[in-house]
Amino acid sequence: VQNYLREAGVATIVRVGHIGGYTHVAPIGIKVYSGETGKVDKVIGVLHATSTGSVSDDYSADATITATGEGVTSPKFIIGGTTLGISGITSSIDATDGNDISDVFGESPFGTKKVYAYKYFEHAAVHMKNHLNDHGELGATEIRLEPLPPQDFSHDIKNATTPWIKSQLISGERYDLFKLHTLGDGTYTNQEVKISIFNIKAAGTTNASDYGTFSLSIRKFEDTDKSQNVLETYNNLTMDPASSNYILKRIGDMNVSIDANGKMTMNGDYQNRSKYVRVQVAEEGSFPITAVPFGHGKYINPIYTTSATDIPAVIFSTGSISDSKKYSGIDLETAGVKIDNKAYLSPLPKDEVTGGNTEFSFDADINVAAGTDTTQAYDDDGFGTINLGLSPGSTSAQFTIAFQGGFDGIEPNRKSLKAGESGWGDENSQKFNFNRPTQATSSGSIAYVRAINAVSNPDDFDINLVSTPGIVRQHHPYVFDKVVDMVESREDAFFIGELADHEATITDVAGFGNDVDSNYVGTYYPWVKTIDSRTNKLTVVPPSVLMPGIYAENDTVAAEWFAPAGLNRGGITGAVSVLNRLTHA
Repeated sequence: VQNYLREAGVATIVRVGHIGGYTHVAPIGIKVYSGETGKVDKVIGVLHATSTGSVSDDYSADATITATGEGVTSPKFIIGGTTLGISGITSSIDATDGNDISDVFGESPFGTKKVYAYKYFEHAAVHMKNHLNDHGELGATEIRLEPLPPQDFSHDIKNATTPWIKSQLISGERYDLFKLHTLGDGTYTNQEVKISIFNIKAAGTTNASDYGTFSLSIRKFEDTDKSQNVLETYNNLTMDPASSNYILKRIGDMNVSIDANGKMTMNGDYQNRSKYVRVQVAEEGSFPITAVPFGHGKYINPIYTTSATDIPAVIFSTGSISDSKKYSGIDLETAGVKIDNKAYLSPLPKDEVTGGNTEFSFDADINVAAGTDTTQAYDDDGFGTINLGLSPGSTSAQFTIAFQGGFDGIEPNRKSLKAGESGWGDENSQKFNFNRPTQATSSGSIAYVRAINAVSNPDDFDINLVSTPGIVRQHHPYVFDKVVDMVESREDAFFIGELADHEATITDVAGFGNDVDSNYVGTYYPWVKTIDSRTNKLTVVPPSVLMPGIYAENDTVAAEWFAPAGLNRGGITGAVSVLNRLTHA
């Protein structure tokens, strides 16, 4: 695309989404038992398989854990086991020790150990340590390894969503109003932006309307209340469908679904005006017209356990009654607390439950962070409870809500192999599994065919050139031929495709070329070395990465029917050298 846009103005990028997801068979839970009657025990860490391991293996089967006997002031443990491939690693549940769970195992799914810290609830770990301090010396029974139930992430690629935004109490009842969905799909969407709702005014306080008003801003996820990075703001929104400030009209609710045959279905009534989110409003008539946003529903546990309260709950901030914060709602700023809360903003297993989470509202009891002293303001579930006692119109009634559930559609420990690496091609190209010889039914082929079908209708997409780097007919004939069928059916686009991988000889490529007979396809040989602008390093790419730019340049200096070849029109901009230099013969 970068090379093409040097010479042309518009490119249509079709993102191929992974489908099918995965199931992690037996993740390892690290659970702390407080030893106190009536206290709830917590899973403070979860270990998943890295790329050196496998999500289908049970690493907890013979993994062992023992206390080091150093006492609760430094609650360490030793973990080891033959399936883990380690003889014993000393770790801690205390983040201040420098060898806590995330330090020892790492947080990357591509780490060198068999497992990595998929989740680590740092704030909960410190809180449990304080319980152990009260309880006595650390024994082998306080920290235990427990195999967790299978984590079923067998979803296709998904966007992220907020909990339902809810109303104030009206005649003793609270109503769903709307929720927000990210326009993008994938795991990254969980922590790209967050939503703040403020300036909430009750019905009748502005223009004597029967509907209240509120403002909504979309903020960068990593900003703070004191130093905000606001991307979009929508003021004086209302739930009144007749108003020009109706939330659906101002933000939009459109999304497109495309079936396996390429048929596009438009969902929603109002064009998206936001670059980041769309709105889903509760069914009309399902809430009173006096309802205004005054809180939200429960967050969903990011880990499935047989006892839902094993997972530490989301902790809220009482920012609206504090001098140091502006917003209430999910606390993404307090040290430790924000780490636990961010653990929630991730893909969600299918057996999703809300666990120990509570709704947030300004006129109901909510769980809040205890402040810097974690021994204070905790009830038996590990949280303090407070009722803010605010009403619509109060300047303190403003809150922040985050997204969860966005998912890439594949296991996080699957590597994207480079050409030449073991498994590249048939098994793994750009993380897609093409699984020859049953390629037509493989998840990678199905995903690609959906993407190909998506742009198959010339009335919907005006395209001239098609390039699919990473798809090579030698390894992916089913997908390659589907692209050929698409451009031949359109009769207005040309496919620059790869017949063979980087190791093929000119004889190989000539042989593969005899299998393709089309006026709508061109292929080039050999592969090319170019500079990757992201890393400034030399890299090997298939010709279809650079050739669309050559076609575009050719069209700027000559007519479209002139061949993009020769010294004047065929110079390969961006190429440093070729992988296999040819002779004249």
